[in-house]
Amino acid sequence: MISIGEMENELLESVWHNENIPSGQLVKICDEKFGWKKSTTYTMLKRLQEKGVLINEDGSVHSLVSKDDIAAMKSEQLL
Repeated sequence: MISIGEMENELLESVWHNENIPSGQLVKICDEKFGWKKSTTYTMLKRLQEKGVLINEDGSVHSLVSKDDIAAMKSEQLL
């Protein structure tokens, strides 16, 4: 089971909304939405890559796990 924190979830929401987003554009979105620096965004991306949820491939970020799958995992964690 994958554990996703609140801010990791916020980043995932941004990726799901802009699937296959260039990483530079994601940095700009995270700066505008959350006030994150570039390094913070890339740290969060790395965490989610290590969890097998996102991939940053050739400068394009996309999800490996659907929003529904994450919601189901969170529901299981509550039980």
